[in-house]
This record gives sequence, structure tokens and C-alpha cells, in this order.
Amino acid sequence: MTQNEKDREIMDTALEFVFSMGLEGLELDERISDAVLLANRLLTERENAEVIYRDSRAHSEFWTEDEIRGYKNHMKFTKGVWIPDREAE
Repeated sequence: MTQNEKDREIMDTALEFVFSMGLEGLELDERISDAVLLANRLLTERENAEVIYRDSRAHSEFWTEDEIRGYKNHMKFTKGVWIPDREAE
């Protein structure tokens, strides 16, 4: 099981708890529910992030998996993720 899958299980449990508290008419500290919703948004961004690679040279560009196929044997790459910067909804 990947870390994203483990985190999604925990997040789903937390979301279920927050929503069930509201449905039962129980008050939950607003900061807790806001924190759970924010954590869910961040986890969703991480799940949707694109895996990219950066070559080891200074001022290097970022490459996708498809772009580096022919260069893997000739260059050293560092793996990372790209989360696009979007306007808040």
C-alpha cells in the first residue's frame, strides 16, 4: 500500500467523523473541521500531482517520465512532484 493510499484511509475516516458529528447535531470545534477539510484538499493535490524529474545541472529544466526515457542512461535525475499553482476557489 502506498503512502497516499494509507493517508487516504486516515483522511476518509476523519472526514466521516466530522460529517457524522454534524449530522448528529453535535458541535465540533470549527478549527478542527477546517483543519480536516484543509488536510483533505492538500492530500487531494498530492494525489493529483505529476511526477517530474530534474537533471543535476544548475538552472536545469523539469522533465516528465516520457521526456527522459532516452536520457536516463546519460544524465542524473532527481525525482519529485509538480503541484500546479492555481487560484483559490
